[in-house]
Amino acid sequence: MVPKALPGRLFAKIAAASSGANNLVVALAGKKVRVLAYVVIANAAVNAKFQSDAAGTPVDLTGLHYFAQNSGVCCNFNEVGWFETGIGKTLDLNLSGAVAVGGELVYIYV
Repeated sequence: MVPKALPGRLFAKIAAASSGANNLVVALAGKKVRVLAYVVIANAAVNAKFQSDAAGTPVDLTGLHYFAQNSGVCCNFNEVGWFETGIGKTLDLNLSGAVAVGGELVYIYV
């Protein structure tokens, strides 16, 4: 099944390597970031979770993903979204250690 085209669909690369919060998508005033699909692959063992507003009071958007070396997760297109940030908040990937993590995500502002 081919997903419906969604207006405003945006793409971001995931290229994180620092322990703690790594910004993926900037905040827009009055808008949430809703993630529609993503893939994440870790170069070495690390725990990762998506967060909202790591620069202020971080809010966990997902549980921990426990990655072994060269492992990852792929969440296919979900028209209602996998998770979303708070209004006017960034989307960040929090890593338990300084490990290279890559991938991409599809999102919209709502």
